[in-house]
Amino acid sequence: MIGNRCGGKPSLKRIADALGMDPTMFYSACGEPQVVRDTLALLSAFERIKDVDDRRRCLEFITAVAERQQLAEAR
Repeated sequence: MIGNRCGGKPSLKRIADALGMDPTMFYSACGEPQVVRDTLALLSAFERIKDVDDRRRCLEFITAVAERQQLAEAR
């Protein structure tokens, strides 16, 4: 019953929703642990960037890489 477990961790639920991930990735050993660690490291690093322009550039870069890979996979 992930709903109950996520109820106690609303921040993780919101993060998972924002990333389009299943919240069980944060709890389940059957998920890809490296993906979860990398995602959390990325969020932590992004949070430490205080300059608005730098944050925007980082987000644009990550979005561009994700879109490029998604297009490549669609071919």
